[in-house]
Amino acid sequence: MFKNKLKKFLFNNRKFLDNDRLKIFGKKLYNPCIWYFNKHTISRGIAIGLFFAWIPVPFQMVLAAGFAILFKGNLPISVSLVWITNPITMPVLFLFAYKIGMTFFSVSVNNNIAFELSFTWLYNKMYDIWQPFLLGCIICALITSILGTFLFRIIWRLLILKYWYERKKIKK
Repeated sequence: MFKNKLKKFLFNNRKFLDNDRLKIFGKKLYNPCIWYFNKHTISRGIAIGLFFAWIPVPFQMVLAAGFAILFKGNLPISVSLVWITNPITMPVLFLFAYKIGMTFFSVSVNNNIAFELSFTWLYNKMYDIWQPFLLGCIICALITSILGTFLFRIIWRLLILKYWYERKKIKK
């Protein structure tokens, strides 16, 4: 079934328990609720992972793990989805977030900033772009986490219906 296929793609919980960065959560990592594969824990894990993928802070994985433990979401899924914004995709996605944030700001923010892909440009221009950038990141985080959760729920329901249909077909 779908859960078994999903479990094959994700990590073994031993890898998580042996990770040095996640040792700060201590015994809470042994809570079985964060390792369950059901509709509720997976959808919470998706929402948490997609939300923190858009938040531009270091140690996104640790934040996603902390919130997954706090809200009893699936830990492997929430930590895995943070890697949507990896070093390769991050410039494109964060530029998109900046553009989204610029649509909500008035003319007071300089809209004609020539973009360069370098750390010196980012360091020099951060004062000019931080407000629309953070607003765009928060908007994208909220939208993708809500859409991701609803999409997952729809796909889960369709797969369950397909499974029921096939099971009913076999019984006849």
